[in-house]
Amino acid sequence: MFKKSFNQGLIVLGLIFILAMIINFIIPLNMFTLRSQVFYIVFFVVYVAGMYIKNRNSGRK
Repeated sequence: MFKKSFNQGLIVLGLIFILAMIINFIIPLNMFTLRSQVFYIVFFVVYVAGMYIKNRNSGRK
């Protein structure tokens, strides 16, 4: 279950990263500063934890 959640998190993080690169190319923003990278990591951890809890609860039903 954790591996599935981790893989889903990597896919979502990859999509967000690609979207950030496209937006940064069109409108130069500071989307890759150290602070932004911390937010990406926090989002990834929270997303994986949420998906793990969701998958665990749906597996019990």
